[in-house]
Amino acid sequence: MLDSENLMPKLRTFKHFFLLDRDDFLPDFFVYAADDLRLPVSAVDKGKLLELFDDAVKTSVLNGNPYKGMMTPTVRGSDLLLLIHNTSEPGSSSSNSDRRKESVVLNCFTMDCQIKFPLCLIINDQAKQYQILFQHLFRLKVVEWNLTQLWTSCVNSTNAAYTILCSSFIHQMLEFIKSLQHYFSGEVIEPYWAQMMVKIRAAKTFDEVFEEHNEFITSCSKDCMLTSPDILRLMYKLLDNCGSNCSTLQDPRFTSHAATMSATLDVMQENFAERIASLMRLFADSHQNREFDYKLLDAVQRIDYNDYYRNQQLERSRSREESGSGSARDFRICSSSSHS
Repeated sequence: MLDSENLMPKLRTFKHFFLLDRDDFLPDFFVYAADDLRLPVSAVDKGKLLELFDDAVKTSVLNGNPYKGMMTPTVRGSDLLLLIHNTSEPGSSSSNSDRRKESVVLNCFTMDCQIKFPLCLIINDQAKQYQILFQHLFRLKVVEWNLTQLWTSCVNSTNAAYTILCSSFIHQMLEFIKSLQHYFSGEVIEPYWAQMMVKIRAAKTFDEVFEEHNEFITSCSKDCMLTSPDILRLMYKLLDNCGSNCSTLQDPRFTSHAATMSATLDVMQENFAERIASLMRLFADSHQNREFDYKLLDAVQRIDYNDYYRNQQLERSRSREESGSGSARDFRICSSSSHS
């Protein structure tokens, strides 16, 4: 089956599209479909969105992929990541405002695939997990794109005060997004993919191939935090925070008032740092609840390089203790003690 059904190149096509390891088509797609991605799901023209996606793929390295016809973009009626949260907490339900927010095309955009027997027996069982992973990675790409555009605008601005004050904060948000991307792609997906390829090549039966593929997608979902709703929820609050910060930093009312710019920026930076500290504490708790995980340790160290957020948290904690308003818990992960 590996040869007669071209399993390996088809699996690689899944990786290129669903797991975005060949994502050079995304910048063009974001330019072409910027307005459409902000529309409510009920208002989008799905045929137009497909055409825009195809136009973007034609300019990328994926245009030469002989199996790209298997993959088509789609817009689901609800956000699959919101579905994870609801199904992980029985009896939970989203508020009306949450439903309205999650009905935007950007939050429901994913990929679909058309595959034939017998490969469908391997893929179909995990198709939804691939779609959730795509949405997970796609949102990071969207935020990275918006921050990159904002960074370019900032450093080329003729407003020197705006450039000096805002450039470091924009860079800080970009580094956070890139650290998450490195963890998900470089520390989770790529190593698990390499392991799966070795095991599938050595497989003797269809059941072995099926089990190895299941193990790959399950491990990726777990280590990409898709089975940790508390971490996922806070992570997406941070992504939303980056998005709202982008809007504020581009607002003419912000850029034209130098007197209030610094104070407003301080509040934004403090809110962002507090959310980062909360996420690091959840990462630390997750680390303590599993076997020693170098991948997760690396993610924390990249995001909190030189203990930047940890030191900020401790400084705020000391200030609160002095004012009698309580303290915050440290989130450092000690590798040596955990390993022993």
